[in-house]
Amino acid sequence: MNTKLILELPNDLREIEHAVEFVMQRCTTCQMQGRKLKLNLGVSLTEALSNAMLYGNDKDSRKRVRIEVIVGEHEIKARVTDEGAGFDPGGIPDPTSPDHL
Repeated sequence: MNTKLILELPNDLREIEHAVEFVMQRCTTCQMQGRKLKLNLGVSLTEALSNAMLYGNDKDSRKRVRIEVIVGEHEIKARVTDEGAGFDPGGIPDPTSPDHL
């Protein structure tokens, strides 16, 4: 059985640590626990939230960040959504191109 978590955070970097800890404490049904959970989910979620707040929401304290997490027996899926304008991934130069190395 899957468990779904939805959190909405103010655009404040100080909220990240509490949100990540809250999510990880609720991942007890997933077999990925302990060190692996902390390294994989904790670091990934922290980075995604930081990017959403700093770059997606452009440090705008009026905006919010949403976290959706689905915890299954063998996997955890997380989505972080900000209120920024977004960007076209196709418009970003290829980082593997010799011109960008």
